[in-house]
Amino acid sequence: MRRACWMLVLVLLIGSLAVSFGSICAASKWTGTIQVWDFPRPEAAAEWELQAFKEFEELHPGVKIEYTKLTWAGGNEKLDVAVAAGQPPDICGSGLRLPYVLQGALEPIDDFLTPEDLKDFHEGSLNAVKLNGKYWGWPWYNTLYVMYLNADIFNERGVPLPKNGEWTWDEFLSAMQKLTFDRDGDGKIDVYGFGFTFQPTYLQPFGFIYAEGGRILDIDKNEFILDRPEAVDGIQRLYDMVWKHKCALPGAGGLTTTDVNNAFLNTRSIAAFVDTTGIISSFAAHNEKIEKGEIEGEKINLVTAQYPKSKSGQPIAAGPGVGSWAVFKQKDPAKREVVMELAKFITRGEGQKVVVPLIGVFPSRKSAGNVWAGDKNLEHIVPAVEYAVYPPMHPNWQKIDEKIMRELQLAILNEKTIDAALKEAKRQMERLLNY
Repeated sequence: MRRACWMLVLVLLIGSLAVSFGSICAASKWTGTIQVWDFPRPEAAAEWELQAFKEFEELHPGVKIEYTKLTWAGGNEKLDVAVAAGQPPDICGSGLRLPYVLQGALEPIDDFLTPEDLKDFHEGSLNAVKLNGKYWGWPWYNTLYVMYLNADIFNERGVPLPKNGEWTWDEFLSAMQKLTFDRDGDGKIDVYGFGFTFQPTYLQPFGFIYAEGGRILDIDKNEFILDRPEAVDGIQRLYDMVWKHKCALPGAGGLTTTDVNNAFLNTRSIAAFVDTTGIISSFAAHNEKIEKGEIEGEKINLVTAQYPKSKSGQPIAAGPGVGSWAVFKQKDPAKREVVMELAKFITRGEGQKVVVPLIGVFPSRKSAGNVWAGDKNLEHIVPAVEYAVYPPMHPNWQKIDEKIMRELQLAILNEKTIDAALKEAKRQMERLLNY
């Protein structure tokens, strides 16, 4: 019954898209088969995809889409082998990878981006697929970090929750200080306001660094810029929370994300931390297990919030990456045009309104609107999406990330000054930035 309802909703929604797409998708001059690969999506999202492919075929008589569903276990290897053999699919969801760009296996999308597209895509979404002045994928959705708050600890200390999930740096810092306290009266701090760490591949604290305009790299100039004043200001704020204000979980530089998550969920020794939106379901599962008596403990009274705003009042967001559709090299210009049209079709704002909530992420296009309207955890995060910053698309990003995180760990642990840590990071970047 549930599946039937989903199908009815999807059919009606896809049918409504035909009107808007019909005016822009004229019958193509090229006919033939388009090989489409994608990784597993939630059931309803996967059904949406199939309906969208069918609709595209109807709008392009003579064009047939052959769909291959990859697996998370072996899909990456299958795609690598296909690319190495010179037989990749025509288009692949989550197929944008730096080695493919450097090998010349992908098509840049610049010539197919209209002025309307450029205005519609969030700037951060496009920056996440940009290298050497070109865009290499059609942004489909954004993944974001959000701030998680334990409302019970806020209530225990009489600290108001941020209205609409928004707060300034001063409001945030004041709250974290008040949420740092000795609960059992033994003279030792039991609960800290905030928990964070600098760990490779986990950029959760960088929302504080991005707030005033700080960035890690200038991808256009291929330049290390984390040592600029606007970035140093954010690093200093994090450092001060540990050593000056003493309202952050001690040992921040040496902790792991597991340590921080455990402090929030199990030991309840922090009132706030940052992680991806993907873990919301784990909190719900935790509460459900307690209700069923499967585990002992207290349910978590969860509230979400944005990162503290910049001094100018602009919201900020950070995320681990952007989901996109990549088009592989095409010998036939006529086919290239149709494949690009398919990529645009899949990633248009009208479609994102439907499919993005099914995946549990955020739209890459402004025209999708607030897809989380009415959702208590995510509705107030959406305004920050426009200002989201993602890891730069750089061939040596993994090594760059590791070096930077190591130096920031030493700074936050007070084993190096921030200035010394950034100078060493910049020195190590000199060879990593060249490729």
